[in-house]
Amino acid sequence: MEIFWLKSMRGREIDDSPIQSAAELRVEISAKEAAELIVREFPELQIETIKKLGGGLDNLAFEVNGEYIFRFPKRDEDNQKLLREGKVLELVKDLSSVPVPEPTFKSTKFMGYRKIEGVSLLEGRETFDGYEELAETLAKFLSQTHSLSLEEARRIGVPENSQSFSEWLADAPQFFEQAKTRVPVELHAPIEKFLREESLDGNWQPFFSHNDLGIEHIIVKDNSVTGIIDWADAEITDPAYDFGKLLRDLGEDLVKEILARYTVEANNKEEIFRRAVFYAKCSALEDLAYTAGDGKDKLYWDNSRAALKRLFRSE
Repeated sequence: MEIFWLKSMRGREIDDSPIQSAAELRVEISAKEAAELIVREFPELQIETIKKLGGGLDNLAFEVNGEYIFRFPKRDEDNQKLLREGKVLELVKDLSSVPVPEPTFKSTKFMGYRKIEGVSLLEGRETFDGYEELAETLAKFLSQTHSLSLEEARRIGVPENSQSFSEWLADAPQFFEQAKTRVPVELHAPIEKFLREESLDGNWQPFFSHNDLGIEHIIVKDNSVTGIIDWADAEITDPAYDFGKLLRDLGEDLVKEILARYTVEANNKEEIFRRAVFYAKCSALEDLAYTAGDGKDKLYWDNSRAALKRLFRSE
């Protein structure tokens, strides 16, 4: 783990060569380079320590002074997503009963916010014992966020995604092929049957959605949810995808409990559940294809394998 102690870092002690953004440095930047970018933009911030946390496909994350999280886009196109995410958070913070990041360091190149206390449910699930409260909290959260005005979402540039079920299925076989040697043999036949025969029909009404609501983005502490993070993929899309990610990670029973408390009347709960199962299967295959199975990825690896076993055990 890369940690830098920078007790005397101030603007005058930093290399003055021009650095415009993380994307211009390279896809991966060091903690020292991130600190230089931060202090140039916000010289009032006295950086004592900076720790690289890693990141997803779009961003790199750093913890500063144990108090703030700074996220840097990996590519130029990701920079636009990060800027839009800041606008999304402004809308959601007053709507959601669950805390979300509130950017306090706003730049055209990166974003910083006060760290939400706790760990991701992915990291803390072995000791987590608050699933009844979790179902209630997520039901309320989804009811609130799915009620966000589409007009407001469109005004700040939230994209719309109308990907069809056939398009989802068209992508899934390549994920299975990438991960096939790591999938238990007894699951090969049911997965291949799903890829060959699964067919969903019917239309769905688009809603504003978090759109990446896996347990890696649910922060918990003392068996309670303390925050929902990473809103970069928020879209106007099928709300069942939020339930699908939860079903992938938490199982059918808990998602049924969440749906029982979900209050958006425009959504048919039985239809949402049916589509959620479909999305859960597709996303589990995708996740397994992109995890290496070692290091920090092991949590994602184990989660994806467990999800496949649950989702395809009765096929």
